[in-house]
Amino acid sequence: MQPFLMSKLSISREICNALEGNEMSWVDLACLTVMLWCAAKGYLGGLRGALLHFAMTLLALPAAFYFHKPLLTFLNNEWHFEAAFVAWYTRFGQTVPALGQATGRVPGLSAQAAQLAELFAPELAALSVSTQESLLLLCGTLLARIAAFAAFFLFFTVLARYFLSFADRTEGVKGVEWQRLGGMLMGLCHGFALSVVSWLLCDVALMLFPSGALVEDFRSSYMAAVSLLILDLFR
Repeated sequence: MQPFLMSKLSISREICNALEGNEMSWVDLACLTVMLWCAAKGYLGGLRGALLHFAMTLLALPAAFYFHKPLLTFLNNEWHFEAAFVAWYTRFGQTVPALGQATGRVPGLSAQAAQLAELFAPELAALSVSTQESLLLLCGTLLARIAAFAAFFLFFTVLARYFLSFADRTEGVKGVEWQRLGGMLMGLCHGFALSVVSWLLCDVALMLFPSGALVEDFRSSYMAAVSLLILDLFR
């Protein structure tokens, strides 16, 4: 019992430390709107539909991660996609990235983007990033691979939503109250998952922009701390 309580206290302490220094911004309000919208849809659609939508979104993540690799291999073999993108980004990237939330291991990247680099570009993330050229190479490669991942994730999500729409149409919205409440809970979890994924994708996309109010709003939001905690759980 004592180890269990200690683990819970440790998790609570990590959450408090992560949230320290962050503040509510329009980014958090946008994510909260997505979560409330999904919760309302889950309540109206019932537990079965909300659970299916949530499960398909979670399954789309590993599917997109797996299928984006052969796509990049094909694009690189045919058109040298990554090399061309990195070359363009190197010319464009004199304004990026902001050094506001350096991680020590990969200066110039946010803590979240640095962990994504270890996942999507491990061969570059393992190298020492000591010059602007090496940093731009890492950022450009990460952007290209995240773009391919995001395209597949969007494709699988839209495809799953299309097929599930037929089930929603035939199932209707009838159900007892506990099913509606269960659907609301699943919808809230679905909205939270979508918010975290969207925040992480936007965080990487911010490397295309100079530092400023937009970057500060994203990096200082509560979703930044929550996303970092989620990534730490799956490391």
